[in-house]
Amino acid sequence: LEVPKGNFRFEGEISPDFSVFIHSAYGKLGKSEVTGSYSQEWNPANYRFLIEGKCYPPDINNWLGTWWSPLWEDFSFSENTPTGDFSIKGIWGGPIGNSVTLGRIKTQDFHFRSIPVNRSQIKIEVDSESTRLLGEKIQHNHGLLNGSLIFPRSHTETDHSLSFAFQGDVPIRETSNALGTKV
Repeated sequence: LEVPKGNFRFEGEISPDFSVFIHSAYGKLGKSEVTGSYSQEWNPANYRFLIEGKCYPPDINNWLGTWWSPLWEDFSFSENTPTGDFSIKGIWGGPIGNSVTLGRIKTQDFHFRSIPVNRSQIKIEVDSESTRLLGEKIQHNHGLLNGSLIFPRSHTETDHSLSFAFQGDVPIRETSNALGTKV
């Protein structure tokens, strides 16, 4: 799927009912290097990924469809690749919105548009209703910021497209380019 070349190692088993259990997994591609595990029952196709390590989001652009790549166009990461720890579970081919993702991302030295971020910790929660990004202790050149972004899932057919809240030090002059001129 046109991702960087990589090295992978999987140790596990396939049971007689075609359930899959990968007890130990390792992958390195591009700037990402993760370990984890995976399990999937045959019927229903309940699955669960556990992933931990260095996660450079553009490395998997083509794995996640057209919505993923544009998310990262306004970011520039330094050599300090973000680290992540995720649990992803659901049913392959199951009802819309059945998957649940819980995780944490830690970053150092990146830019979002014109805003340099020195360090951040983001908690991620995705369920049938929404995607929630909860920023904890986002450090930038002018102080500290905590906040949240909430995107409803498309199948909920809500009139709301986004909600956000933040508290802390926000350098308005430096962020006006990132947030828009009408802020």
